[in-house]
Order: sequence, then C-alpha cells, then structure tokens
Amino acid sequence: SWAGNGNVRFSLIESPAKANIIVSLTDATTLGQICGKELVCKKESKIVISAAAWQSAPGHFANLGDYRAWLVNYGFGLAQSQKPKTCPGKGKTAPVMQRQWSDLAGCRANAWVYG
Repeated sequence: SWAGNGNVRFSLIESPAKANIIVSLTDATTLGQICGKELVCKKESKIVISAAAWQSAPGHFANLGDYRAWLVNYGFGLAQSQKPKTCPGKGKTAPVMQRQWSDLAGCRANAWVYG
C-alpha cells in the first residue's frame, strides 16, 4: 500500500541477512518487552506485530484480511518514520497511521494508505 504513490518499493528477500526490514509475528511476552503496550512497533530493522492481534480483528473492521493489511501497513509506516495520527473528524476515514486496534474516535476503519 505504501508503494501506491510510486516513491517507495518493497520486495521479498529470501535471505533475512540481506533484508532491510524484517516483519515478525511475536508472542505477548516478547511483544511487551519490545513494544510495551503497542500491538505493532518498529525496533531497529524489525516490524514487530502481535501474534494475538493477527488472529482476530476488532469489530470495526469488515474482516480479518483488512485488519491484517492495516497491521502490516501501520508497521511499514513506522519503518518509514511516519508518526501515529489521530482521527480527522467524526465519520471520516481513519488515516492508516491512526492506532486502529481500539477506539477509532469517530472515524471509520481503514487499512490502506492510498484509497
């Protein structure tokens, strides 16, 4: 999704040693040590995602696939030094960098950077 504007490219690398970014699903204990209370964070060259969050979406997402897309897009946003954002107004689409695992503050869930 971040590649949608043509300014960024990502590709799958077979060897983790050659990767610039590694995405991992992590158990609650390890996640807490790395991310604190966040469900997704970036630590050095790793995007760390809660394995528990990966298993079920909050009710405001239409389906699990959209929620998983949001988890990954949020993580890749952090990897690009994007800062978390807030809801721009009741009924509006949430920016992908809004923490969407809980209260959306009146916004609609959104997994995608470019709509």
